[in-house]
Amino acid sequence: MQRNNIKTTANFKPEAPDEMRRTHEQGFSLIEVMIALVIFSIGLLGIAIMQVNGINSNASARMSSEAATLAQDQVERLLGLPYNHAALSNGVHAAVPLPGNIYDVGWVVNEAANAKTVTLTVTKITATLNRAKNVQIRFVKPEVF
Repeated sequence: MQRNNIKTTANFKPEAPDEMRRTHEQGFSLIEVMIALVIFSIGLLGIAIMQVNGINSNASARMSSEAATLAQDQVERLLGLPYNHAALSNGVHAAVPLPGNIYDVGWVVNEAANAKTVTLTVTKITATLNRAKNVQIRFVKPEVF
């Protein structure tokens, strides 16, 4: 029965010194965390740039839509006028700012046989005209007998 007093070494593990324990610890080093933050920051910067571009595109589309609506409104006004009205006389009709709007509306009338071709232009009023966007509509006003 001495067998019970003998310790087996199969499951025995000696305690490792502190130096050995550190090599087996898991986690992230400071360099790894900083690299991850840099990569994350670059991604956020890209998202921010896309957001700004989206906002600018939406504003541009809104202004184009407003200008097209104003142009169509002016076309319908001109089509409703009599054929010999002063607003449909041959030549250039200066751009007039519409009250309460940031757009100028002007048109050119070219008279041909029994019809007038009108080219209407709506321009956004800006401090610098280098970024002004124009909407142009061309239509024909026939002379009705």
